[in-house]
Amino acid sequence: MKKNKVLFVSNLVSLIYLAYGTFILISLFGGKDLGWGAVIATIIAIFLIPSLILDTVGMLIGWIAYTRNKRWLTLTSTLLYLIGAIIVFNAGLFLIPNLVLNSVAFVQQSNQVKKDKASSVQLAP
Repeated sequence: MKKNKVLFVSNLVSLIYLAYGTFILISLFGGKDLGWGAVIATIIAIFLIPSLILDTVGMLIGWIAYTRNKRWLTLTSTLLYLIGAIIVFNAGLFLIPNLVLNSVAFVQQSNQVKKDKASSVQLAP
């Protein structure tokens, strides 16, 4: 079974989201504001940090799914991206491409497995 290029692109998009989320997190606490700005930054960080952690785990599982060509790991990665997008909705909108790409990759991998099984059955006498 060949490697899925859509899953590879999804993992690269996940790296971009991680860089964006980390930039937001650093910029939130870069100022010396001690008033309401610090309170709002803390509230945003409370939701952003778990989303970044889930995205990191999803990306790692996605890379394993890409290298080992495992469709169930692709589905697990998609679910982690979905939970991470739900946790922080404002920045989670940037995870929508990951959700779409991983879903497409899972369907392609499932179709490839079905096609491989059908071709192996036809080879048997």
